Amino acid sequence: MIKLTELALVAVGYAFRERLDAYAAGDVAVLQMKNLDEADVLCLVDTAPRINLPNLNERQCIRKGDLLLRARGQFHTAAEVTADMGRTIAAAPLMLIRVTSTDLLPAYLRWFINQPQTQSTLTTLAAGTHVRSINKAVLDHLQVLVPPIDKQRWIVEMAELGEREQSLMRTITERRATLLNARLMDNAQSEVMPL
Repeated sequence: MIKLTELALVAVGYAFRERLDAYAAGDVAVLQMKNLDEADVLCLVDTAPRINLPNLNERQCIRKGDLLLRARGQFHTAAEVTADMGRTIAAAPLMLIRVTSTDLLPAYLRWFINQPQTQSTLTTLAAGTHVRSINKAVLDHLQVLVPPIDKQRWIVEMAELGEREQSLMRTITERRATLLNARLMDNAQSEVMPL
């Protein structure tokens, strides 16, 4: 087990003091918690508000391979950035995690953070009474299990296959229910009594 701070840079999202007013011609896009869906995938990125930040440090910009973590709420899961985002920043309470070690794959770290055991640890360390949140120090000290790169790749592949299987099973269940309901409705509208 290795502390996350030895494997990655953890940064708190940009804190806005006022309401985020978007400008169509803004030079920086801002991702918020609502840009992470229930499956921890970035969504609605094209509709993210754009603002002007003339003194933006380019190191604050989200890069391909970064993780965005929900620092506030019931779950503290992460999404991986899988495409170039251009000049885009994360707004607090998102946290940005940038892997700096060649011994760790971002996709594996995302998988590890989103595991029930890790989520339980983060929930235990979260502060607050009504809305639980974790801070940078908690993430910096998070212990990460780091197997060899080949094993990390295999774990990520198997996890992706498992997620795909679950998605297909949900689709099959929904379509069966739709088909059954259509047949039952046809039967209800029929004048012939079923056997």
